[in-house]
Amino acid sequence: MIDFNTQLKFTPLSTETAVFRGDSNEYNNLETDILEGKFKYFLNEPTDAVDDQYGVMHEFKTTKSLLLIRMDDKETQTYLYGIADETIQHILKKNFGYENNLRDTDRGPDAKMADFLCNLQIDGYLTDTMNTEAGGSFHREIVICNPKDKLEYVKQITDNERADLLKKEWKLKQIELQDKENRKKKKPIENEIQSDENDAETKPGFFKSLFGTNDDEGYETPGGSKKKKSKKKKSKKWIKYNKRHTKRGGTKPKKVIFKNCDSDMDCTLDNPECDTKNNICVQKFNFIGGNAKKNEKRCSIDNSIIY
Repeated sequence: MIDFNTQLKFTPLSTETAVFRGDSNEYNNLETDILEGKFKYFLNEPTDAVDDQYGVMHEFKTTKSLLLIRMDDKETQTYLYGIADETIQHILKKNFGYENNLRDTDRGPDAKMADFLCNLQIDGYLTDTMNTEAGGSFHREIVICNPKDKLEYVKQITDNERADLLKKEWKLKQIELQDKENRKKKKPIENEIQSDENDAETKPGFFKSLFGTNDDEGYETPGGSKKKKSKKKKSKKWIKYNKRHTKRGGTKPKKVIFKNCDSDMDCTLDNPECDTKNNICVQKFNFIGGNAKKNEKRCSIDNSIIY
């Protein structure tokens, strides 16, 4: 809790003091309570907003007397700097002009400062118009902690026609922001795919030989000499044979059955000769000049030989 006996500067707000807040283009109606939250930002006058920068403007009034700490006062800043942690000290210097008297408004740091002050159990803070680093100025600003307990709604300041236009613009902006967010999410996936493709081209082989390199053309021996791996090439004939006989669902090889015999008389015309060594009927061939020629069949008729 803040020590009110120190030389801190406060600005009092009496009951029924008017303050103003734009809906920040985030609330399209008052059914979503515009005062809900730990703290909210307000303006001293609706004209402090330039070109409807905060959206549809609404008027509120205080339901009790408030004391707002002056964040543009140097002694107040010095006191807060002394009780703050490093994060708040940095925000005081960079965003609230503790060292250079320049206001650098930034949503994230501003919210952290408001949260810090509300935790000190004060009603809120106020700043007058402050200069900025860009050479311009930042409007008067009011932050009220737990505004739902301290304010009540009065009326809409922006006329209805203008309010409808601002709401439509807000909806279009949300669609644009969503599309931008979707593109951001999609881009890392594309980059990851591209990276994988590049890795496949540039990375060495996954497995390394015990002594050697990743060179696919050979391996390094412990002595340092490089030996080429021998590569066997399959002939086209073998490849065709292999494809034909390994094709799923192909024909099964036929079984050859030989007829048993003791002499040629036991054999038929398709295998007319008896192989007495194996006792099976066969058809013998003579290989002349690389071409197979059947042995002439010999038949004994009337003690003569017919070719």
